[in-house]
This record gives sequence, structure tokens and C-alpha cells, in this order.
Amino acid sequence: MHKFFGILFAVFLIPNAYGQVFEGRFVDSAGIGLPTVRIVWLMPENRGIGGGFYTDSIGRYDFSVPNKATRLEVIAGGPAYVSDTLFLEAGVPQIHRLKREHLDAFNLEEQRLRSSMSLVNTVPTEHIGAGELRRAACCNLSESFETNATVDVGFTDAVTGAKTIQMLGLDGRYVSITTELLPSLRGLATGLGLDFVPGPWMESIQISKGVGSAVNGFESMSGQINLELQKPETAPNWYVNVYGNHMGRLEASVHKAIRINPRWSNLTMATGSYFDEAIDANNDSFLDMPKKRSVGILHRWKYNGKNMESQFGVRFFGHRIEGGNFQALSPGIPGAAFPVGMRTYRGEAFAKTGFFFKNKPYKSLGLMTSFTFHNQSGGFGINSYTGKENTLYFNGIYQSIIGDTRYTWKAGASFLWDEVQENFVGFNPQRSELVPGGFGEITLKPNGIWEFVLGGRVDYHNLFGWYPQPRAHLKASPRENLAFRLSGGRAFRTPNYFADRLGVLTTSRLITIDPNLKPEESWSAGGGIQWSPRLFGREAQFSADIFRTWIDRQMVANRETPGHLSIEIHEQAAWSQAIQLNAAMFPVERLELRLSYKWQEVYSTFGNQSLRMPLVPEQRGLASLGYEIKSWGLFFDFTTQLIGPSRLPELNDPELNRPLRSDWYVLFLGQIRKELGIFEVYIGGENLGNFTQDNPIVQPNDPYNSNFDAGFIWAPVFGRMIYVGVHIEPGKKRK
Repeated sequence: MHKFFGILFAVFLIPNAYGQVFEGRFVDSAGIGLPTVRIVWLMPENRGIGGGFYTDSIGRYDFSVPNKATRLEVIAGGPAYVSDTLFLEAGVPQIHRLKREHLDAFNLEEQRLRSSMSLVNTVPTEHIGAGELRRAACCNLSESFETNATVDVGFTDAVTGAKTIQMLGLDGRYVSITTELLPSLRGLATGLGLDFVPGPWMESIQISKGVGSAVNGFESMSGQINLELQKPETAPNWYVNVYGNHMGRLEASVHKAIRINPRWSNLTMATGSYFDEAIDANNDSFLDMPKKRSVGILHRWKYNGKNMESQFGVRFFGHRIEGGNFQALSPGIPGAAFPVGMRTYRGEAFAKTGFFFKNKPYKSLGLMTSFTFHNQSGGFGINSYTGKENTLYFNGIYQSIIGDTRYTWKAGASFLWDEVQENFVGFNPQRSELVPGGFGEITLKPNGIWEFVLGGRVDYHNLFGWYPQPRAHLKASPRENLAFRLSGGRAFRTPNYFADRLGVLTTSRLITIDPNLKPEESWSAGGGIQWSPRLFGREAQFSADIFRTWIDRQMVANRETPGHLSIEIHEQAAWSQAIQLNAAMFPVERLELRLSYKWQEVYSTFGNQSLRMPLVPEQRGLASLGYEIKSWGLFFDFTTQLIGPSRLPELNDPELNRPLRSDWYVLFLGQIRKELGIFEVYIGGENLGNFTQDNPIVQPNDPYNSNFDAGFIWAPVFGRMIYVGVHIEPGKKRK
């Protein structure tokens, strides 16, 4: 650690070869940020161009120049917008408006990657935009990651149909999932929560690895996923999406936005899903996918004032699954009935307000609060389950500068109240958590190369005591299109005995539970390199990173003893290490190619031994192609996923003939979209190679045998799936 601070001290002693920082934002006539605006600054005395910079995904720019200039003459322009000559003042954040360009002869367009990583952010952040989200089959958050290499998606078990995510080889419960920076899919929503966010509701997704910013909370142990929903001021006036697949699943979403006046707007979004087919393609007597019904609605308001803006709203979601074996669904069929089902009701209310100081755009105060209730009940065989949770959250953030905008700081306070109750197999854990906390963060940009974000937070947990959490991030940009990053810090979370691992409860093993609840704690460190050159005359990105996470205390589900499931808490319990390589480019015009390879090693403690975490693939690869024929309004997408082997728990029963490792396998998915005026129709498929796992359920014909287990799933249970759908935006004219 002393070496790190020595290097940090030396950096500040380096003579400042760069001038002050120029920063601001480019917006259109409606105030919406403009990405990919090219800013070219001019050298004095007509000596030509001095350099250039692109704005980020929301129109921001932030750069220094290799001289002591405090005022720059620049030319700024973007695709479909009129170029303009402007003067920028150092240390004074500015907002600039560009006018849309109307060309009779042609439009000059810049091809952009639909999923990319910003060179601007100190914390490495991957942005998944609307174009990438359209590639998903439909209809919820888990399906939005099927073409993404950073977040891995899998099934929790062979009967509930619930999906889970992994990041850095660790389960999704270690990822902090927020909605517009408010905590969302956490606590009891960890198990089934990916179904609770409809795909059409999302505007974009931001993904960051490691501990993230201290401002955003204490639970990001392996990363953060932030969901940006459709906004009242930018959403289409009307939007409809209808989807269906050949298995009988139907989905529909309807949005209505109203711009009342320049200050007030609102948006209502409703969604519904229905699936009522009994499908058993592998003939094991269990439904491959449970019957499912869900409904959701969100209503939100936005107010844009002169020196403030505010947004608030409510959301409700109801979800029901019903599955198991045919004996449970149709009484009278010979054999033991093993029903599987869950009903979930979830409601949220939220409010966010930002105050801006007149003539001081660098200074602001933000207040965020939310309240959530979450009730779920169901069962697995003869074991019933109930879970109830009420959560109140508040976060207040104040930010300003130290001298000039090269040095900024944030500070604030947060509060979390969590009332949780679960009940399963006669075990009824309850807790009431009160977690006040404070945080601070300083961003240092001493020159145009180095950037530091140093900070931390201290939280007091009423059950577990004080938790200091240092955080540090470093970025070096020796060239405009090159960035090196390092980060590290500490995080913690309170585990849930059952909601965190619903998939392993689909068993008839004897279940034992450690009643001494303790928080899970971790340290994470990592870094990488990002290079964004112009390749083949178009945008390209290459990146490589490595992250390691040490989990000092962990709650695990131990299935290493035949006939026994033990939920245990271990000290010095686990670690993960993940290396990922990515490349994205346009090798030919309008053909987007993305390649990724990931190697991950994850170990955890089971009983008194350290073993590889089961059901975590050691290697993964992804290749994705996207091609568009703009003049025809045609879009083609094709993705190949390569999934490597993973360790499987040993059942120690030769008669069951279960393997100890899973196989390599490949999944194919693709989609074709066609624009027809206000309509966009699409057809696609998942698992086009029709690969399925053989015998995913152990002892399916004897569901109350102690060996019965539906949680040993490492590949799809059902095969090829074909779907069709249509997006409708009345009032929008497509070319």
C-alpha cells in the first residue's frame, strides 16, 4: 500500500504539461445530450488543427490541451447536426446547442458500436444502448444480456424457469443492480427479480466491474448494473411491443408519454406476459418450463425547473409460476406429486430531486429516496416457502469543486431500513436492518493524462457494527484513444438464506441451516487496458482486463454430501479471478463484429474443503455479428456463445451414473428486423442448434428420494425456440 501512495505522490510532482480542463455538454434543441459530437480545437495564428475529442453517450466532453490555454476556439459537429464554431473557457462548464442538419442530397452518418465502453469514465463502464437491447429476443432483463460477454446468463434449476446472472464468475447476488442509481433487484428479489424488469421499459444499461463508486452504496462486491428506464421527456408518444414464440409464450407492452408543457411530462408503461403450455420435451415427467403469468405497470413524472429538476413515480409487478411434474398438475396420474410454484407481488415508490446553483454549474445537491414492498410465497414439493420484505432507502449527495474543475468532490449520507422475513422447512429467520452511512469522494485531474477517484464510505449496521469501505480508481490516458485503469476497494452485503438460492431448494435432500447470520464481506481489485482506434476507417474497440475478488465471509449451499444440503457460513471462504479479452469493429461498412473470450477461476469453501464453485464455466467465448441494409430498413443479428466445462457436485452413487464435469457446448441465436413505416417486425430464434442437457434432474421418477435434485443444471433444458414480434411507434416516420 505504501508503494501505491508513493506513486500517487510522485504523480503530483510531475510538471503539469497540460493546461486547465475544458468541460461541458452538447445538447439538441430539446435539451437531450448528443453523443459522438466531434470537437476539434484550432491552433492560434492559423496554424491548423491542434487535436480532437468525442463527447460521451450523454453528450459530455472533458479534456485538456498541451499548452496553458485558458480559451479555445473549436469547431463542433455531429452526425445529422450543423457544425458550429465556438469558444470554450477553461474551468467553466458550458452547455452548447447544435441545430439538426437538413440535407436534400445526402446525410453523412457515423457508425457507432451498439455496445461500447467509454474512454471518458475513470471507472470502466460498458454502455448497452437501445440498438443493442433491440437484439434481445424480448422481454425481460435476463434476456438483455444474451449478446453480452461481461454478464453471463444461466438457469437456476430445471423446473422453475428462473434465470440467474454471473459477473466475474460470481453469482448475481454479488452484483449491485440499481434502477437509475436507486437500489432495485436486491434482497428477496435476487432469486426471480430478473423477470421483473421488462425489456421494452429500458432505455440503456451501464455495467461496471469491481466495487464501483462509494456514492452508490455498499453492496457492489463484484460489479454494478444500472438500468436507465424510458424517460417521460424523450420516450415516444405511443409505443407498443407484441411478442410470441412457437411454444405459446405471449408478451405485450404499451407505453404512453405526455409532454404537458416545457416543464412537466409523464410516462405510463404497462406490460403483461402469459404462458400456459405443459411441455416436457425430455420425457422426465417434469415441465421443462413452468406456466407463467405476470403483469406490471409503471407511472412516472418529470419536472424541469429553472434551478432544479425532479422525478417521481410508482411501480407494481405481479408474477406467478406454476410447474413441477405432471402428477402435481393433473391429480390422478400415478406417481408422487412434486409441485413447484411461486407468487410474487412487488410495489415501489420513488422520488429524485436535483438542485443546481445559479452561475455555479459545478455545484449541485441531489436527493433520492424509495420505498419497496416485496411479498412472495410458494413451495417446492411438500416444503412451502414465504418471504416478505419492506425497504426504505435514502441517499443525499452534494458536489462541488476545489479551486477549479480539475478537482471535484462529492459527499453525502445514506440510510437503509430493511425488514426481512423468510420461512422454509420450519426455519423462520427474521431481521430488521438499520444502516446509516456517510461517504466522500474526490476526483483529481492534475493534467490531461492522470485521473484519480479516491474515497470511501463508513456504514453502521445495527446488527453487525461498523463497516469502513475504502475505494480507489485510477485512469491514465497517455493518448486520446488509449486508457489504462486500476481499481480496488471493499464491500459487504447481508445474505438471505433462501431467496439467494431458490434453485438449490428444488430437492428432497435433508436440509440443515447455520442459524448464526453474518454479513458477506469482500475485497476486490483489478484493472485493464482499453484502446479505441479507427480501424478500416471506422470506430473500433479493444480491451483486456483482470479482476480478483476475495470473499472474507460467505454463505454457501453445500451439496457435496449425497442426500444432504447444508446452508453454511464460512470465514476466509472464497475467491474468484476473471480475465476477459474483447474486440469490436466494423470490418466492412455496416457489419459490426464483436469477439470476446473469458477465463475464470472461482473457489469456495464447502464443509472443511476448498473446491471449485460448481456450475461456473471455466471458459466462455462469444462472437456476434450485426449487419444492416439501411436503405431497405433491414437488420440482421447472429450470436454464437461457446460455454466451457464446469465442476458438478459428486453424488457418490454409481447407480446414478452422473458426470463430475459438464461438457463444452455451443449456443446459436439470431434475429432479423424489418422497418415498415411506424412498424418494425422481427423474427428470430434461440438455441438454434437445439442443444439440451441430458437428464437435467436427478431421480425425476422418485421426487422424494434423498437424491432427487433439479439444481444440477449447466445447459438449456428446452431446445430450439422461434419467436416473432412487432414494435409499433405511431407518429414516427422511418426511412
